[in-house]
Amino acid sequence: QFPRCNNTYRFLRQLNGIAEGNEVSGRTPLTVNQDLISGDAISFHKGCYLGQELTARTMHTGVVRKRVLPIIFMDTKTQIPLPWMEPTTLMGNRNMPLPRLAVTPAAGVMALLQGEIKKKSQEDQSQQDQSQQEPPLDIHPTMQEVIHELEEHATLGAKIVDKSDGKTIGEVISTPTPGTSLLLAQVRLDKLHLFGVKPRDPDHDSTEDDTDDTHHHNNPWKFTNKVVIGSGKKELRYLPYLPLWWPPMDTMTGKRLRDD
Repeated sequence: QFPRCNNTYRFLRQLNGIAEGNEVSGRTPLTVNQDLISGDAISFHKGCYLGQELTARTMHTGVVRKRVLPIIFMDTKTQIPLPWMEPTTLMGNRNMPLPRLAVTPAAGVMALLQGEIKKKSQEDQSQQDQSQQEPPLDIHPTMQEVIHELEEHATLGAKIVDKSDGKTIGEVISTPTPGTSLLLAQVRLDKLHLFGVKPRDPDHDSTEDDTDDTHHHNNPWKFTNKVVIGSGKKELRYLPYLPLWWPPMDTMTGKRLRDD
C-alpha cells in the first residue's frame, strides 16, 4: 500500500533512487548512478562531452566514493523496520549491510511508518459503501513531526550529519515529496560500509576476515544511528537502502562489479 501524497511520479522516482534534471547538474555522472542505469546513459566510446576525461578516468582507473541513494527518515522512538535490522538475513548477502528494496516494499515501509496501514475487519469491509470514497487516513503524529522537520530543514544542499561523530554523511539533492519522509541524497559510501570494504569469502572463517585492515570499519552505519539535517536540531533515524535495480556492487571501488 502506497502512502498518500501528491506528485506520484516524483515519489516513485525517489523510491527508485533515480535523480534527474537539476538534481544531477554539476555532479559527475558516476556519483549520480548514470553508470548503473541500463542503456546508453554514459558513452565510453565516443565524445566529446563536458567532463568526459574525468568520467572515463574514474570509470577505468579510479573509485567512486559517493553515490545517490534514497533515504527514509523516521523518529528515534519507533521500532526500526525489519529490512534494516536483519538485511543480511533477508537479502542473503553478507557484504551488503543495507537492504535491497523494490518500489512497492519501500513504499509499504513508508505507509507503515506513517500509520496508513490499518487493519479492517471483514464486517467493516462488507458494510463499506463501494461508491463512497474512503476518507484520507491521518499520518501518525510522530511522523508528522518528522515530515515537518524535513520540510523546514531538508533543503537542497542541506548536510546530513551523524550525531555520533559530527561528520557529514551526505547532502540532500532532492527534497522530500510533500507528505513523505523520503528524499534523495548524495552520500559517502564509506559511511554506509559500502566503500573500501574487502569482499568476504563465503568459504572463509568470518572471524579471520574481521581482522583484515580493509574490512575493519566497525561498520559505521547502524540502524540505531541518529542524524540531524541542515540547521535542524531534531534527531532522526535514517534508513538508506539499495534500489532493487542496482547491479552487484564492488565494495572496494564503489563501482559496478565486473563480470571478470
